[in-house]
Amino acid sequence: MGKIRYFTDFYVITSSRRLDEMGLLGTIKYYLEMDLARRDPGIGRLLSYNEYVKCKVDDLLLQKEFARIFSSRVSSSEMDITIRDYIQRKSDELLRIMHKTTREQFVRKITEISESIAELKLRAKISKIDVDRAIKLIKERMR
Repeated sequence: MGKIRYFTDFYVITSSRRLDEMGLLGTIKYYLEMDLARRDPGIGRLLSYNEYVKCKVDDLLLQKEFARIFSSRVSSSEMDITIRDYIQRKSDELLRIMHKTTREQFVRKITEISESIAELKLRAKISKIDVDRAIKLIKERMR
């Protein structure tokens, strides 16, 4: 169990079962948010996992932070060919729909793809199962 105190008198106790349910990316996001909240109480408006402050997530700010955290230290030549193909296919798909959708739909699609790629970049070695899981997540979110 981890206990993190934030703001003035609120704290959160995290069980290992809750972290398992969040998944790897969710857990990292959770701890990132709690750490940011400890450093700057004004950032509370961004929190997704805070029950005391209504969730007003600013996608752009979170996306910038995740881009900074998950910036690749591995060159594309070292990446698994499957991942490169996946990223290329998703980029091509974005270019095809760019002029056919509204700005909000396009930004939502970019966010979904960015999240799936960020989740893939967390792993030292990517397997076909990881790629299939990311594709499945995108399909579920599109419903």
